[in-house]
Amino acid sequence: MAQPQLQSQDFDPRDELLDKIQLLEDELAAIKTAFRERENVITQGFAKMDVMLVEVEAQRNEQKAVAEALDQAKGFTERVLDTMSEALLVLDPQGYIKRVNRRTLELTGYSEAELMGVSADRLFVDEEIEALRESKGKKVRPEFSRAYQVFAQIRGCELRGGLVRKDGSRIPHLFSWGDIRSPQGKREGLVVIGTDVRDIETALGSLAKAHAGMRLVLDNVDQGFVTADLEGRMSCEYSATMDKWFGKPDLHQPVWAWFGGSTEDQPEGVNSTFCQWLSLGFGELREGLLPDELTLSQLPQTLKRGKRTFSVEYRLIDDGAPAPRRVLIVVSDITAELERERAEAEDRQFVAVCRRIMKDRDGFESFFQETDALVRGLDRGDYEQDMVVKNRIIHTLKGNAAIWGFESVAALCHTLEDEISQGQEEEAREALAKVVRTWRETMTRLEDVLVERDEGITLAQTEYTMVLEALRSKTSHDKIERFVRSWSRERSETRLKRAAHQAEWLGIRLGRPVNVTIEANQLRLPDLAWDGFWSALIHAVRNALDHGIEPAEERQARGKRPVGQMRLVTEHKEGHVVVALEDDGRGIDWEKVRTKAASVGAPSTTNEDLEDALFLDGLSTRDEVTSLSGRGVGMSALRQACRDLGGNVKVSSVPGQGTRLEFWMPYPGIAAAANDS
Repeated sequence: MAQPQLQSQDFDPRDELLDKIQLLEDELAAIKTAFRERENVITQGFAKMDVMLVEVEAQRNEQKAVAEALDQAKGFTERVLDTMSEALLVLDPQGYIKRVNRRTLELTGYSEAELMGVSADRLFVDEEIEALRESKGKKVRPEFSRAYQVFAQIRGCELRGGLVRKDGSRIPHLFSWGDIRSPQGKREGLVVIGTDVRDIETALGSLAKAHAGMRLVLDNVDQGFVTADLEGRMSCEYSATMDKWFGKPDLHQPVWAWFGGSTEDQPEGVNSTFCQWLSLGFGELREGLLPDELTLSQLPQTLKRGKRTFSVEYRLIDDGAPAPRRVLIVVSDITAELERERAEAEDRQFVAVCRRIMKDRDGFESFFQETDALVRGLDRGDYEQDMVVKNRIIHTLKGNAAIWGFESVAALCHTLEDEISQGQEEEAREALAKVVRTWRETMTRLEDVLVERDEGITLAQTEYTMVLEALRSKTSHDKIERFVRSWSRERSETRLKRAAHQAEWLGIRLGRPVNVTIEANQLRLPDLAWDGFWSALIHAVRNALDHGIEPAEERQARGKRPVGQMRLVTEHKEGHVVVALEDDGRGIDWEKVRTKAASVGAPSTTNEDLEDALFLDGLSTRDEVTSLSGRGVGMSALRQACRDLGGNVKVSSVPGQGTRLEFWMPYPGIAAAANDS
């Protein structure tokens, strides 16, 4: 019994109380933890609810905004429909009216209530709907709206008819229509739009009157008018004069085919070159690579049909589009005008030539004899086997004709050179025939002027004085005889003066006045043997003016006198006749000569090579051909004339200071008055 007593003594009630307190504290802590966890869950739940509420509110606002936008769009659509100038009908699948706009009500005189649910046939003319149906071969069912069925079966079409008003009258309209389909593609009706064309019909009536007036004008003017698009397709409106000139057109063909075709009066038609260039020009207008004005200026301006000649003008018709789409072509018959101008030019030419004859009768007769021989040779075909010689002759003929005032012959020779250089054989033959014909016609007019005269011998005052001095000083009869015999030859001074006059005339023509001095040194030369050389010398004179002598402004900038200086000399030196031409121009551009020579495969290494290149056929330092130079033929002809006399050419040139050409020709029997005296 001792143990229980011991336990009783050790037991302390406070410990038990402490244990209970501890247990309660643990339970309280667990409760707090659980409460905090529950609190967190609740807090998170509320947070999620807040987010969801925000999202719900946003969705509600978005739906509200969408609804408002839809209402606005609907209202806008309604306003658009009601402000349309066209009548609008919306039809259901049976053809009954579901919607009309305000313009429809204004035009028809109906109220909206009177039209809703009514068949669309009320607003259309039965005969017009039936005519459209028959034209397309469609069938309709009598129980449905006829207009609806026809519209529903026909696509891409318009109906010009009447909109029927409440009082039964009709307003001209142009109707178009289209399907109304669901998102699944099912047809849910039609929308029909009608445009009031009363103003258009009034305008068309006015236009018809204007057109009739314009047609009256076009049919009573001397000019031809036609328009064409950039493909060359003609409009159906053109002046009656065009019919007369070119016949009835085929509107399926381009305008150049009309110009190039034949007519009953002119079965030969027109040269195809005009049509080809016109076609190419319209192609350039379509591409638009060049400015329109430049392209138009390059279109052919002259058209020939049989014996008629027409001038052709082109003007772009700007319809307000970024690129004008039509061209107005104006054609004028200038045959009589050209004939009148030709006659006037011939008269002016005749007067100018007569003046030249009066000033230098001997020179003109020499020119006439040589030129007539050249023209006869060209006409006979004497030079056809050697085109180099033929080109030289044509070039010489052109230069001499221009110098003596035969501008028509010179112009035709220039055209002939163009045709030959372009390989146009048929055109070249025609051009040559014109040269021959024009020359002969001109000579016929000059027959009365070129009456034969007694041949005589012309003496200079110095020669007369020298003979007197020789007689007074009792010079031997042999020397006097040789000197007198030399009078049968031509004075070189005459030729030099002629060349000087030609140089001065060319200088004025080119706007480069030149002062020419001559030194003949009392030399006389056989005229017939030297005619070819003197005729060809003009090429050197022209080259000196066209290539050497600078314009006055350029000369002054280089410290030179504004007027160019040229010197022509004949002298007896070392058993040779030396003819020299010297100028104070810019000199020869040897590097350009080298480049040109190399481009044609000619030697260009030494100075001799370059001097030789100056006289090559077809080589010119000019980049373009003019009526004076650029073909590389003239200097070649001059060297050949020198060689024909057994001579050669010497060239000296200093850049910026000038050029000197010397032609050395042996002539053992030469007579120089100064030496004989």
